[in-house]
Amino acid sequence: MKLLYAFVPVFLLCSTGQVLSQEVLPAAPQIQQQDSRPLQSPLPPVAIPPVPTVKQETSLFKRTPDIDGMIEQGEWDTFYKFDYGDMKASVYVDWDSDNLYIASKSTTPTDLLVTLDANNDGWFHGMDNYEFVVRPSESEGSPTLAVSRYESQKTTANSGYPLAAAEATAFTLKTSSADKSYIYELAIPRTSIEGLDLKNGKKIGLKIAVGAGGENMIWIPAAPLGETQTVDLTTAKSSTDAPLSIGMELRDSRIAPGEELVAKITIKNKGASTVPIDTLVIGGEGKTSKILGSQLIRTEGIKPGKSYSTIFRTSVPHSTHAGSAALGLELRTGDTTVASSLLSFDIVPAYEIRLDTGNSPLERGSFSRISVIVKNNTKSEMHGRVKLSLPKDWTFRWSQDSKDLYILQEDSEQAAVFRVKPPAAPQSRTPILAELRVGDQVFSVSGLINVK
Repeated sequence: MKLLYAFVPVFLLCSTGQVLSQEVLPAAPQIQQQDSRPLQSPLPPVAIPPVPTVKQETSLFKRTPDIDGMIEQGEWDTFYKFDYGDMKASVYVDWDSDNLYIASKSTTPTDLLVTLDANNDGWFHGMDNYEFVVRPSESEGSPTLAVSRYESQKTTANSGYPLAAAEATAFTLKTSSADKSYIYELAIPRTSIEGLDLKNGKKIGLKIAVGAGGENMIWIPAAPLGETQTVDLTTAKSSTDAPLSIGMELRDSRIAPGEELVAKITIKNKGASTVPIDTLVIGGEGKTSKILGSQLIRTEGIKPGKSYSTIFRTSVPHSTHAGSAALGLELRTGDTTVASSLLSFDIVPAYEIRLDTGNSPLERGSFSRISVIVKNNTKSEMHGRVKLSLPKDWTFRWSQDSKDLYILQEDSEQAAVFRVKPPAAPQSRTPILAELRVGDQVFSVSGLINVK
């Protein structure tokens, strides 16, 4: 049998412009071979853990944590916690007069979603709807924070407006990571969001969700757009397994370092039988236990309809930092806690100092007025001396860069007024420093002065 080959002319265009002919053989037929390997069994489906039910707190306690990327024992109040597979996560929320504080801690890297309706009046209503998203870095960098505002005016979509970088710097994010410990801490200033009025009894809308599951991430709890839960800001919390009412009343809810904290404790049995309480423990709660003293009182139980009262006193050390702290009470029967109560109070600086340079820039070569305003937060009279520091080429009238100051009452203010003259030469923004010395304590404030 003879094989016949057909010659097919094909034209190729060469770079010289010549057309050449080439003889091409037809392609050899492809032979399909049957795969004799045994069929593999399909991979078993990945087991997805059941989604846990999360119960969020409805009352947020007033307490000031340190925003440093670390969560210490007793520093925060728990908002909720859950387990999802191998992951364990906890979320915390607190507040004080200046900030709303939110934190999370998990055993794996997670996303964190915070939805805030500052006026608790619904989504896309006003300019108080914000969304905060914290995401772990895809490389070795730090986690990132994205902030969006959802406005009611001129809204054409269900998406928010990302804040500009300058505006987003108002919010503080601190993070840390270690073996099976990933921490986010976020501070949201009261002044950064319209309607975020941080005070006792205020209601806000808040939803916090943790991203869990890795590549198959889900939000726990589920977080539809704009869905929030109403929570109350409070300065007092109580929990009891007995028919007791607990009252804690402070002589002063604002205490300066070095002063005495005084609280009246009243416990009433509203039941029909004696509550067998044998000890009361009163003192600083959480981190506050490191700075306040405590007291243990032994009792013989509280009879039906009867009350027990006591006065608790402790001093606040001079080295205590300003912020909101907690006084705690526990009622015990043996080793069992029958009831507990928390009460927030504010630790304020003994003296506050601020600068007032007026609303207009100072004029070169002319005397102008600078005031140093001091507020006395203590219950004692204040005798101090204020010193104002300026560049050497500035002039003080009558060469007075220091003045004595006397404040006789608590919560009163006085101003030390200085007359100063900038040099005639052109000036940029000039640094200024004011110091208040009371005994061996020094309080200071600094700023910049505009000169025209």
